[in-house]
Amino acid sequence: MTNMGGYEKVAGLMTKHAEVATFQRFDFLNTLNILYLQAELVHLEQELRESMREDLEYRNDATVDDSLYESRDEIEISQPNNTEEQDLEKGAVTYVSTRETSTPESELNFDLLYDRKVLSDDFPDEAVLRHKEMMEQDSPNKCDVEFLRRWFKDKNMGDYPLVGEDSDLWEASSPSDLVALRARKAEDPLSTFFLRRVYLWWHHCIGYRFKKPRSKEDRYFEYRDRNIRRVANILSSLISSALLIGAIMTLYFVKSAIVRLGIIAAFTTVFSLVLVLATNARKVEVFAGTAA
Repeated sequence: MTNMGGYEKVAGLMTKHAEVATFQRFDFLNTLNILYLQAELVHLEQELRESMREDLEYRNDATVDDSLYESRDEIEISQPNNTEEQDLEKGAVTYVSTRETSTPESELNFDLLYDRKVLSDDFPDEAVLRHKEMMEQDSPNKCDVEFLRRWFKDKNMGDYPLVGEDSDLWEASSPSDLVALRARKAEDPLSTFFLRRVYLWWHHCIGYRFKKPRSKEDRYFEYRDRNIRRVANILSSLISSALLIGAIMTLYFVKSAIVRLGIIAAFTTVFSLVLVLATNARKVEVFAGTAA
């Protein structure tokens, strides 16, 4: 990555290690956008209801006017006067043309419905579901965020590749404010503890003596998650076996019934604790395994 800089350099690192490909959730902006769109839709809905009410009143008034003009036509047509007939014809034409050229409220309803459709294409369902989906995504591991921060600061690695307003985004953001493309996941709490803490202790105390950097250019060490989880699984199996063997041996040498009951209670408690920490068993499964 020596020939790359800026966003290309950061993208190169995140491409190699997807667990550090973390980005802002933008919870505030997403929520604000939903609120703005919601307010606009509420306003449009009120306008639509008001327009529909006025349209209904307009139709009722038009029905009354039609009945009045029909009775007036009958009276005036019965008078045989050419001038009045011409005036009546002109009046009728004027009346009809006025009614035909008027703008009905239904056109306003159509415009409001169209505006609502345009907003609906972007608003309630899509915007809320996108925000909900973003909120459900996993946050990055704290260790991965700390590594990314060190990488940005190290002159031999990142050396502050970004110079814009987002240059300190990862430094200023907590892991909960970020979303990871592929967050480190473990099957049980013990494996999680190994992924987050134990391997760091191992590297700083012993591992650095045997482990070599990925390359002279990268200057960082890489441990595969599956190897760490494998060690955690082996350790959990050894602990479970040791508990069973220890309980049997202890009960064999203890003669007092009261002491035996105390030992059984202690080993049962420890065994259930190991089940919770070393497996992803549900509460019902833990209870069944402890009772057995």
